[in-house]
Amino acid sequence: MPTYIQALASKPKKIDDFGDAVKKAQDDVKDTESDYRKVAKDLKRTWTGDASDKFQQAAHNSNRTIGQIANQLGNTQIAADVGSMQMHATVQMISNVKRTAETAGYVVTPAPMAIIGPRQQAQIAAATLPPAQAALIAGFQVGALMINGQLYAMITMLTMEDVGTAARIHMSAVVMRTLAVTLGGGNKALLPPRKLKDDPYKRGNFWKKTKTDAWDRSRDQTADRQRRDGRPVDGLVYDPNDANYDRGDLEYRPSDVGHPAGWEFRDQAAAGRLWGVDRNSFNRDYNHPDFIMEGRPENRSHQFEADDPNRVSSWVPYHYGRYGEPPAPTVSNINYNQLRLGNA
Repeated sequence: MPTYIQALASKPKKIDDFGDAVKKAQDDVKDTESDYRKVAKDLKRTWTGDASDKFQQAAHNSNRTIGQIANQLGNTQIAADVGSMQMHATVQMISNVKRTAETAGYVVTPAPMAIIGPRQQAQIAAATLPPAQAALIAGFQVGALMINGQLYAMITMLTMEDVGTAARIHMSAVVMRTLAVTLGGGNKALLPPRKLKDDPYKRGNFWKKTKTDAWDRSRDQTADRQRRDGRPVDGLVYDPNDANYDRGDLEYRPSDVGHPAGWEFRDQAAAGRLWGVDRNSFNRDYNHPDFIMEGRPENRSHQFEADDPNRVSSWVPYHYGRYGEPPAPTVSNINYNQLRLGNA
């Protein structure tokens, strides 16, 4: 329980600042939930199979968890706001009782205890008859007892309000940390990311000179499949690092090497929103021609691209296979050290 001096000095209104931070976090979480749901719904129309089913289940679970934390944050904000107002009102009542007591002539000690003050002592001394003095003393003592009772009751009330508010806020902290563990480390463990050093497509400084390197290697190492002008005979670009020219389903694509990434990266960026993968990181990870380049201007295929730049396309399975499930959503930092502001 706070002391009388601590109760008077407390500033529960500061909890409003904490409530504002919680509200910002709730808004961020709701935005993340909306984006996550939109991506999963859009992807369901274009991606099927076991990996897709696993992604959809993960997205469903994540959305449910994110929704729960958003509701918890909303309750926390309400608790912070209501608790702040309640405690502020109680502190004001304590201050008012102290002021009223002092106006009546009492001295309020840090105990807290209201005792007969100098002005009241003077009144007692001025009483000429002993019965009058006794009556004054009794009256002042009764008044002091009433004031002390009010102060004790209000300090107890402040403590209960503080504990109740802190408990509700603390629950938010627990749930937030649980969310971070669930969506963070747990998801990353499902499909660990592939390291560059293990990537068979890695070549020194490739990503810095992608255009020249990709085109020259594709042309030189697949010469039997290229026309004299360097274009593929059958309209396909082959991975020069793959002697058998084996291609996976999504890697089997029309000629797409010869000019800087543009259209494809629009979809790479759309898919990368969930994973936070920037353009350079993507190019370094997907370190071979088809992932990085399009075809020459007259050779653009735009295959596997989404019509709407805000939608995701077939790049998402690449991200999913390479990076695992998306990391935990980013929410506003909340300072849980403010939990005891009611007693500050």
